[in-house]
Amino acid sequence: PERMDFLRLAHAKGRYLGMDTELITPSEAKAMFPLMDEKNFVGAMWDPVEGHLDPSGTTIAYSKAAKKLGAEIVLRNRVVDLTQQPDGTWNVVTEQGTVHAEHVVNCGGLWAREIG
Repeated sequence: PERMDFLRLAHAKGRYLGMDTELITPSEAKAMFPLMDEKNFVGAMWDPVEGHLDPSGTTIAYSKAAKKLGAEIVLRNRVVDLTQQPDGTWNVVTEQGTVHAEHVVNCGGLWAREIG
């Protein structure tokens, strides 16, 4: 009951934002996901374009693709300063020296804003 109210609210917000969500019954959800135990649900919300992501696998795939395109990935080398040059390139000052880079990717995840 309370959880169903939450689903209805989430559904309404999604529809307002243009998402193609649909409230479905537990038996409809079980038909889509046979391993689901419908006894534990009062309802479900279906989003045909929703998905799940493996963050670790995605990071590894991105790094492999970047390396194939010529990127150099440096691990365990703390950045102490980062300065953008007038031409748009970067001087990345690290504990192991300064690196000049055309592009810099902040991979701080949850802490990205703190990193800058």
